[in-house]
Amino acid sequence: MNQLLFVMQLPDGSICSSIQDFNLVLEPYQSSSHCYDFTKGTLPSDIGALIVDGLWVKGNGGIRPVAPGYDRLVAFGDAGLRDFSVRAEMTIHGFSTDAPGYPEAMGPGAGFLLRWTGHHPDEYSPNREWRPIGVLAWYRYGRDLADTVRDYRLQLLGGRLKADHTSEPLAEDCSGRKLELGVSHTYFIEASTIAGQKTMYRLKVWKTGTPEPDSWDLEGTSLPGEATTGSVLFVLHYAHATLHRLSIR
Repeated sequence: MNQLLFVMQLPDGSICSSIQDFNLVLEPYQSSSHCYDFTKGTLPSDIGALIVDGLWVKGNGGIRPVAPGYDRLVAFGDAGLRDFSVRAEMTIHGFSTDAPGYPEAMGPGAGFLLRWTGHHPDEYSPNREWRPIGVLAWYRYGRDLADTVRDYRLQLLGGRLKADHTSEPLAEDCSGRKLELGVSHTYFIEASTIAGQKTMYRLKVWKTGTPEPDSWDLEGTSLPGEATTGSVLFVLHYAHATLHRLSIR
């Protein structure tokens, strides 16, 4: 039997605490192959995924946050993942482009973050800093101050932490292509180590149920200072979306 002490400071400055008993059970290590099917009415906790932020419900053949907002997050896999691929089916229903905080806040988007190791220490409690990561492969709208593209597009967003906290796209689709809202799309993302310990990230997206395209939509090479291992994070940033399935290979 082990004990864990939780301490919380309330807005009025008072402190409350609670001690919880728990048992730690060590199980044999499993392979890095994971499959998560939410079409059968399961929640993340039912099948080994972890809700990081937001309230989530099941329905409409998947899981979705109760209300969109800043970073609704679900984590998959383990922190030791290095070279792997992610295949996921997601329906985007819409975005909150008028959310408070714009244009200072990063514009809305929905997608998948690779090589997630958790929030990192900063001046806030709890911590808010999400970088360094590997890459954020998503469909987003550019509305932060450093973003000159004011439109929806697919993007591979770099994951190193810069002093000015600006984002660094590794690759993005500025062709004008738009994903149809209310329709499930399949996302296939790949991370593979190449010469010089850099990582090549690739992304392709197509309508679920149609043939997978041969070519990649986006390809980008990692930047110095990015994470080299980590789990997978489903990211909804001011976005309405439903995740149906996700697998890691």
